[in-house]
Amino acid sequence: MKKNLSLSICMIVKNEEKYIDSCLKSMSPLIENGIAELVIVDTGSTDKTIEICRKYTESIYDFEWQDNFSMARNYSISKANGEYIFIQDADQCVDTNSINDLINLFKSKEYRNYNTIYIKLRNYLNENLKEYSDLKFPLIFKNDGNFKYIGAIHNQPIFTDPIKFTDIQINHFGYIMDDTKMLAKFNRTATILKKELSKNPSNYYYMFQLAKSYNSIGNFEDSKYQVDRYLKLISKKIDEESLMYYRTAAQTYYLNNEFIKTIDICNDVLKVFPYFLDCIYLEGLSLNKIKKYDKSIELLNRYLNILDNKLYIDDISVEMFSLSSKENAIKVIEENKKIIEFNNWIIKLKENLKVLLESNIEEAINILNELRNMPEYKYITDAEFFTITSAIYFLSTDYNKALEEVNYGFIINVNNSDLIYNKACILEMLGDKVGAIFNYKLSRNQYVEEDILAVIDRKILELQTK
Repeated sequence: MKKNLSLSICMIVKNEEKYIDSCLKSMSPLIENGIAELVIVDTGSTDKTIEICRKYTESIYDFEWQDNFSMARNYSISKANGEYIFIQDADQCVDTNSINDLINLFKSKEYRNYNTIYIKLRNYLNENLKEYSDLKFPLIFKNDGNFKYIGAIHNQPIFTDPIKFTDIQINHFGYIMDDTKMLAKFNRTATILKKELSKNPSNYYYMFQLAKSYNSIGNFEDSKYQVDRYLKLISKKIDEESLMYYRTAAQTYYLNNEFIKTIDICNDVLKVFPYFLDCIYLEGLSLNKIKKYDKSIELLNRYLNILDNKLYIDDISVEMFSLSSKENAIKVIEENKKIIEFNNWIIKLKENLKVLLESNIEEAINILNELRNMPEYKYITDAEFFTITSAIYFLSTDYNKALEEVNYGFIINVNNSDLIYNKACILEMLGDKVGAIFNYKLSRNQYVEEDILAVIDRKILELQTK
């Protein structure tokens, strides 16, 4: 193999006219400085992709698409003449602030000390470029004749040490797409992944990628199914290799409103990687969802501190979607502070309602009806408050509202004995004998006071003999 150049930029393309000119223009200084050649492998373009590519290179090859990205990648590598291979996609551009760093890396010959070079890949998620995720990713490899890709869809490079991590940035715009394009990409990707899984049903990497694909189109239930499957197969040890699996699992459980599972996974990850932003951020949001507002503020402030001081581990090859979530974290913190202030007021109001429960039900009802119209009402964190409000509505014979109050309380504490007892009383008045007996028996397991137990036993007996 003749290697007169330091670098071969290898690309596989198909109908990429939207981005490819910007992509190639961003790398043209490498070619103009005599550092790199450009190798294009086209898998069937019908637009102006090839015409645009010819402005930058004559090394353009046709390749029949065989539903296998690695085969196409490896074909492009076989045409490379450079000492090293730089893998690029058409929807990626070298950041303008990084091109000189990339040129200097190869002019200095420092690259020869390494077999693999990691680049920072910034994935932009919307048109305004305000939302993005970052990860360090291996994109430059020594062209030693053995380097190759494996995997039909999410092709994985088989690379070797020594490795260099850099801050050279590549901007990726491929995630910015409308619903039609997103669905088309999902269908293409999911079809190949399912085909590969049919050949190897225990391949948890493909399950992981399929879970991510389902998340991309908002199909969180099917994503969770794949997450549940691969978590049973991967090593329980949390390390750099398994981190991406746990990160996606935590995100998927959060998207399925399974906040306790999210918190459990994040806690396990943070014991090993205490600065891993995604899990700190997800745990902070999950704590907010289960009304642990103080703890949520603590986690989100920790997230902001690590983000602002760049304390996160910068060389882990796991996508960090939460890097661009600073504004949302600040917003949630401020909302939590208001909720905490509201709940402090509720504690004081609760004492007044206790008095009114005994002395003036009508006034208590007026206060509650007004309170229930407040948007903050759903953020109340005191289960005892709902034992009082349900009792107030019960005494006013508004049993449906009383039951609503009990259910609000169960969101906070499903095992609260007074709430369970109140529910039994309400169901009895609503004529649900079976439900009433069940809840009386359930509440009986929560109490130890003999006088209360005697009352419950009497009520159960009365209902059973009716």
